[in-house]
Amino acid sequence: MIGYLGRVLLSVVAAVVLGALLVAVTVLAAGAGAPRVVVVPDVEGLPLEAARDLVEKAGLELVVGGRVYSNRVDEGHVVRTRPYPGKRVKSGRRVDTLISRGPREIKVPVLIGLRLRDAEKRIIAAHLTVGVVSQRASTAPAGQVLEQYPRAGKVAARGESVNLVASGGKSFGVWEDPGGRLHVFRRVRVTVPEPEPVQRVRVVSSYHGRKTSVYDRVHQPGDEVVVDVSGRPGSKVQVFLRDKLVFEAEL
Repeated sequence: MIGYLGRVLLSVVAAVVLGALLVAVTVLAAGAGAPRVVVVPDVEGLPLEAARDLVEKAGLELVVGGRVYSNRVDEGHVVRTRPYPGKRVKSGRRVDTLISRGPREIKVPVLIGLRLRDAEKRIIAAHLTVGVVSQRASTAPAGQVLEQYPRAGKVAARGESVNLVASGGKSFGVWEDPGGRLHVFRRVRVTVPEPEPVQRVRVVSSYHGRKTSVYDRVHQPGDEVVVDVSGRPGSKVQVFLRDKLVFEAEL
């Protein structure tokens, strides 16, 4: 009798233990795919792809929510995120990110004394545009920047044109006609700026109030216009874009 009751009791206990184990396994299996709590990494100031790698390694999804101008964060780098860095969230959540466009207003860099090509590279790197480039006779080495407009340190709008005057060498553009009169010439180079689709480029020379049209054509943005202007010493050359004076110098 006791043996029978013992066997019944053992069967009941075994069934309870087995049921408890099954419940535990079920709970564990259900929890295996559940979101876990993670910390939003600090990616502010990092390049976009580096930030994306860190966010994804944390089990989150990086989404670019927009691009804004910033004077403190380099172009293409993260300005801020939402949720903010250090916040504890569930894995799989999206992290909205603002990316820098770079500064809206820029200080014009120092260009005088540089080689012309180096000056042009520096202008582009500063998010500005190379404007009218001209040359004149000078004792400075040929190709060295002598003047710049706007001047270094001036605050300019993003994309604004910077005009340059470079040395053409000591005897650049000076010649004497058979009558013994001196003449000078200047080479003017204009890069047609954005945003207008079609723009009129005019180059005018003047001497003692008498004006002569040297060049007058319509161009697309990005076109490079090179014009040689000659005249007597004291003549002036003017460059107009869309009938607006953008450059003036004496030959």
